[in-house]
Amino acid sequence: MTLANLLGSLINITLLIVGLLIFGTLLLLLLLGNLIYQFIDAIIDLFRSGTDISQFFSTFSITDRPLFIATCIFICLFYFLYQLIIQSMMIGGLYGSAIRSIFEKKGLFGAYFSYSIRHLGKLMQLQIHLLILLIPFLILLIIFNIGLETLVFSPNIIYFQASFTLIFLLIFCTLFLQSPIIIIREKVEAWKSILISLRLLKSHLYTILFSGALFFATFLVINGIFFLFLFLFLYFTGTSPTDFEQYTFPAYLILVTGFILWFPLILPYSMICSMLILVKRYKEHLDRHISPMLEIAAKNDTNDSTEDPQQEQNGNSHDFN
Repeated sequence: MTLANLLGSLINITLLIVGLLIFGTLLLLLLLGNLIYQFIDAIIDLFRSGTDISQFFSTFSITDRPLFIATCIFICLFYFLYQLIIQSMMIGGLYGSAIRSIFEKKGLFGAYFSYSIRHLGKLMQLQIHLLILLIPFLILLIIFNIGLETLVFSPNIIYFQASFTLIFLLIFCTLFLQSPIIIIREKVEAWKSILISLRLLKSHLYTILFSGALFFATFLVINGIFFLFLFLFLYFTGTSPTDFEQYTFPAYLILVTGFILWFPLILPYSMICSMLILVKRYKEHLDRHISPMLEIAAKNDTNDSTEDPQQEQNGNSHDFN
C-alpha cells in the first residue's frame, strides 16, 4: 500500500505542478500581452498627439479590460476544476486502499489506482458541497478576525488569528473525515454522505473528534520525529536549523538527503498510517450505526414516493366530485 501511495502521490503532485505551471504561464502571457498592447497603444498616442510616455506607467490598469478579466477568471476556474479532479483522485486512492485493507483484509497494489477513478465524480461533488458549506463560516471567521484586530492593538494578534483559523479549519475537516468512507463503503451520493455525517455528530461527536485528533496526530508525530532527527543531524554539523546564513555544504547535503527520504518514504507512510487509523476506528465505532440510518432514509424516501401518487389521486377524485 505504501508503494502504491508513493507512486500515486508522485503522479498527483507532478500533475498539480504541471497544471500550476501551465495555467500560471497562461495568466502570465495574458498579462504580458495586455501590457505590451497598452504600451504599443501609448507609443502610437505619443506619435499622434505628443502624449508623455511616462503617463502610461501611472495609468496602466487591467481593470479596464473586461475581456482580459473574463479570460483570467475562466482560466482560474478551469485550474480549480483541474485541481479538484487531482485532489479527488488522491482522496479516492487513499481512502479506498485503506478501506479495502481494513474491511476486506486485502492490500492489493492496484487498489489505490482503481479507487482513484471509481468514485471520482462523487468525491468531486463532496468537495464542492463542503466548500459551499464552509463559505458562511469563513465569512464569520473573517468578520471575527477583523473585529478582533480593531479591538486589540497588539503586533502579536496575528499569531492568535492564524492559530484560531487553523484550529477552526481542522475541526471542520474532522467533522467530515468520514464522508469519503461513507461514499466508498456504502456507495451513496455525496450530499447523502454529508447528511449521514451530520447525523453521526448528534450521537457520536466525541468519537468523531477523537478519531480526527488521532488522524492528524499520527501524521504530525511521524513527520515530526523525522524532522527532529533531521535537525539533530544539522546540530551535529554545528549548524543552527533556523539560521540559513550559516548553512555549509554538509548542512545542505543533509537537507537534500532528508527531502529525498521524506517525500517518497515518510510522507506516504504517514498518510497511509493516518488513514488506516481513521478507517479502523470507523469500522469499530461508527460502521454499525450507518446501516440503520440508511434504512430509515430509504423508508422515508419510499413513504414520500408513495404519498405523492395518493395525494394526486385524492385530488383528482375530489375534482371529479
